[in-house]
Amino acid sequence: MGCSAGRGGVALVTGVAASGKTELMNAFVRHASEAGALVLSAMATRSESEIPFGVVDQLSHNALLAPEDVHEIQGAIEAGVLLADVRGSDPDRIHPEHAKVLARLHVALTRLSRCGSGPLVIAVDDLQESDRFSLQLLRYLARRITNQPVLMVLNVLSETTTGIPLFLMEIVGQSNTRRIRLEPLSGSATAQLMANFLESADVARLLPEYERLSGGNPLLVRGLLDDHRGGPGGPADRVPHVADGYRQAVTRSLRRTDPNAAEAAYGLAVLGLPRVNALVGRLLAVETDALERCEQILLRTGLLGPSGFRHPEARAAVLDSLDPARRGELHLRAARLLFIEGAPATEVAGHLLAADAAPDPWAVRLLLEAAEQVLSEDQVELAAEYSRLAHREAAEPDQRADVTLMLAQIDGQGSPVAAVRHCVTLTEALHEGKLNQSQAIQLVKYLLQQGPSEQAESALRHLCETLRQEGVATTSEWEAFRLWLGCTFPLLAGRFAPLTETSGQPRDSTNPYLQASRLLDGVLRGTLSEAGIDAVQEHLQTLGLNETTLEPLTVALTALVYADRQRAAVAWGDELLREARARNIPSWLGVLSSVMAKATVRSGDLAAAERHAAAALEWRPEIKYALATQALVRTARGDLDAAGGMLNRPLRSAVLENPSGLYYRHARGHYYLAIGRAHAALMEFRACGQDMRAWEMDLPSLVPWRSDLAQALIALGRTDEARELATEQLSALKRSWGRTRALTLRVIAEASGAECRPPLLAEALASLEESPDQVERSRIHGLLGRTHRLLGDADAAGRHIQRARQLAKDCQADGLLPGLPPEDEPQPVAAGRGAELIGIEDLSKAEQRVARLVSQGFTNSEVADKLFITVSTVEQHLTRIYRKLGLKHRSALQSLAEGVLVDSC
Repeated sequence: MGCSAGRGGVALVTGVAASGKTELMNAFVRHASEAGALVLSAMATRSESEIPFGVVDQLSHNALLAPEDVHEIQGAIEAGVLLADVRGSDPDRIHPEHAKVLARLHVALTRLSRCGSGPLVIAVDDLQESDRFSLQLLRYLARRITNQPVLMVLNVLSETTTGIPLFLMEIVGQSNTRRIRLEPLSGSATAQLMANFLESADVARLLPEYERLSGGNPLLVRGLLDDHRGGPGGPADRVPHVADGYRQAVTRSLRRTDPNAAEAAYGLAVLGLPRVNALVGRLLAVETDALERCEQILLRTGLLGPSGFRHPEARAAVLDSLDPARRGELHLRAARLLFIEGAPATEVAGHLLAADAAPDPWAVRLLLEAAEQVLSEDQVELAAEYSRLAHREAAEPDQRADVTLMLAQIDGQGSPVAAVRHCVTLTEALHEGKLNQSQAIQLVKYLLQQGPSEQAESALRHLCETLRQEGVATTSEWEAFRLWLGCTFPLLAGRFAPLTETSGQPRDSTNPYLQASRLLDGVLRGTLSEAGIDAVQEHLQTLGLNETTLEPLTVALTALVYADRQRAAVAWGDELLREARARNIPSWLGVLSSVMAKATVRSGDLAAAERHAAAALEWRPEIKYALATQALVRTARGDLDAAGGMLNRPLRSAVLENPSGLYYRHARGHYYLAIGRAHAALMEFRACGQDMRAWEMDLPSLVPWRSDLAQALIALGRTDEARELATEQLSALKRSWGRTRALTLRVIAEASGAECRPPLLAEALASLEESPDQVERSRIHGLLGRTHRLLGDADAAGRHIQRARQLAKDCQADGLLPGLPPEDEPQPVAAGRGAELIGIEDLSKAEQRVARLVSQGFTNSEVADKLFITVSTVEQHLTRIYRKLGLKHRSALQSLAEGVLVDSC
């Protein structure tokens, strides 16, 4: 523009947000500096647009100026700031006092152009955000640099609807102004940008989608490139990976664009509309014509395409960029507008939910209508969210009753319908004092069986306080309920202990519900003798099955399971199930099946356990006992994918705060052991132990957490700790608890040296004489077979391995078979030492970890993944392991591993 020849001018660079204006200016500034020009630069920002002479102040600090020059400019700025409140009658005219300040700054700046060896370049980015005094100076300079070696480079957002229309009109009309307009990237320009980061084949494949998703916006193209580098896309993918990079580019583009255009984008995002219309105008209180201009800006910026936002992630990014309070306000306003327009209830409810508020008189009824509609479409969670918001906002008693009924319907899906229906009516009646003690107890139990909740606790508190205030004598039903609560919801019972305790004993001690509850409590707390268990069992078995006796009978069955009396529990449970089937009562079948699932899995009858668990889940899908039973069965069968699918579901914390949660953790821990995640198993089993001790239910036949934990420790090579834990458990067991005693002895043997195992395992088999658990028998015979192989007794080893294999096949426990060595495998013998076993001390810690995983059947690649090392490192460890142990092949290591990788007795 002739600047170097002593003529001045203005370069006005315009373009939509993120069109590359800043990059162009930065490149020019670098070039000008290298050519010898003195460059003063500034970036205007919205946050500083009210600071007088803020941009000019930046100019004085963004170059290596002499102190006297800086002092002169700063002096003029200070004088101008003092006059900031002086205004004339016309804001577009320069006040005479301001003109004096502008003249001082003009002199100071043009002197810089004459003192240096090169021209002066004044560069301002995002000019539309400048304060009005800095704009006045730039207009003042532009009119006076025609014959000065001064070049002004000004970047401005094109088609901005706010800020500087007069400035632009005046600058553009000057003869020394050159306007440079940056257009969106063409297809070839987009391809050229992509080629800087992608292979040519990828560019050709992805270019059409990059153009569609970016609209030629360089920032959006770079966001897509960032996502491509960090995404999962493969060579055959034709759809770009859209993630955080693209979202962040959308957000940055939105912040750089015209504020009114950004508001239009917020309106479109909130309403989910493709184009602006009158509804968007009413939402934002903006005229439709103005909105249409904003829409054109958004189209040219690339944020919008012909059909609205170019990708769902773009709309999500726009919504996320809104302040939460502002977003909620817009959603609430949208709900009101749509309600007036007669939009479908679900559309209006979606905005109420997004606003997390429903303050209008019509809102609660509409939320209920929407909940009913989505519930009919099996969108249970969405229906629950609508209902919870309605419940929170409902003010009228009749509304609250309706909402609570809906919540009961949703939360009780899969539960007995009658119980859910009665809960609503009974809750109202309870607080009105219209329920007797027996009815109130049933209500609280119904509520708790849906899961611990505020409503259930409130009902329980009301019940307890009413009984204490009225001084009602302890009844057999209240005492039975108190014991049941302590066994089934121990945390809740602990919190309510002061309210639930009563004086005296019930006069009617023959109540079956009380007897069954005392049986369960005595078994879990260890306060009931074997003779006492026999007596209660015999009495309750005389009862017929009916609606009144169903609960005490199932409580008694559960107690027998926890007392390690699986054979008796299964026989009695089968009788009750036959009667329930004959009478075709689904709720009875569901309740009994849930108990039988626990009994049969502990009996080693995997097929029956899975069948009972499925029946229980069909009746009430939220029964965690049944789900855990299914997972244990699938784990024992080696179907680990199915087991993982059952156990890797999100759970409410309340689910884990009762015995069913213990059983679920127990199942998940054994699944983790089966897939080689010993540390995860350790955490599950340890959590079981902490809860059981806190609840004073430290009963190994409920969940044998110590032997479980010991198995995880063995997998981690911590055999001393494992043996100590299992031995501690053994000391707490009664002789009659045969199955739990057998598995405890097996774990002790597994944590001991091979020479110590045979007597322990023989005792374990003897303990199983009264138990039908064939799965545990298979495990014991398998360990005996491996042990005799290590001790060199091939005949005994073969017999036990064959027996273990047959038992596993008979009970369909295929998951046990990979742990059994082939019957024709040669005996492992350590080189140079005859039959002497090599101790763990001969292997390094790293070698021990590799050896354990290989012995469990994992491939080298899988071992590398689990230990976060390379396959080559695994192979090197194996070479050293084979040499130290005198082995020649992998299967020999798998046979020897248990004997090698444990300490001696």
